[in-house]
Amino acid sequence: MATTIENRRAAFNAWVLEHGPTVADVARRAGVPQTTLYSYASGKSQSLKGITQEKVASAYRVRVEDLFGAAPSPNPEIGVWGKIGARAEIYPLTDYTSDPMYQVQLPATLDAEEEYVAFEIEGYSMPPAEPGWLVVFRKTEVTPDHLLNAPCLVDTKDGRRLFKRLRKGYAPGRYNLESWDGSPVIEDVEVLTVLPFAALTPGRRAR
Repeated sequence: MATTIENRRAAFNAWVLEHGPTVADVARRAGVPQTTLYSYASGKSQSLKGITQEKVASAYRVRVEDLFGAAPSPNPEIGVWGKIGARAEIYPLTDYTSDPMYQVQLPATLDAEEEYVAFEIEGYSMPPAEPGWLVVFRKTEVTPDHLLNAPCLVDTKDGRRLFKRLRKGYAPGRYNLESWDGSPVIEDVEVLTVLPFAALTPGRRAR
């Protein structure tokens, strides 16, 4: 899926280069935010919503395929990279460059043009999820303040990867992490990376 995403981005940038408008010109003509297109063209965001693609194509009276190349596979798969154990700790730590433990079909409720990572739940600490269910996150890093009060994957400065609800900490630049099982709040930690929660699914248990 990552290869398809990069190919579509490259196709869009090649079209812009060949036909002359700047990214800002395209955004103005299509009536979409310039920051959205800049983030997509530069690779800061992994995908562009289908409605945005359609607006751009309509503005130039071309097909979406003419701008972005072939659409992704209708049944993409996502990698399962580890497990979520006690206290919602995610292991092993990985940078997603090696092979995943296994792959599953992308849940139908998720946008096939996004990129995701998934982790398998161990134990019964996150009802109604059971062992073997999957937690899926968008593989798009955002600033912690954009996910305040939301569930997310959190990489902390002290080397932990956790699935928690992110809250404001007591000191500037620090955050509190709430658990699902009633465990004490992890207070005033420094956060390096957060990924947005996307879905909770039975995964391959549903097959």
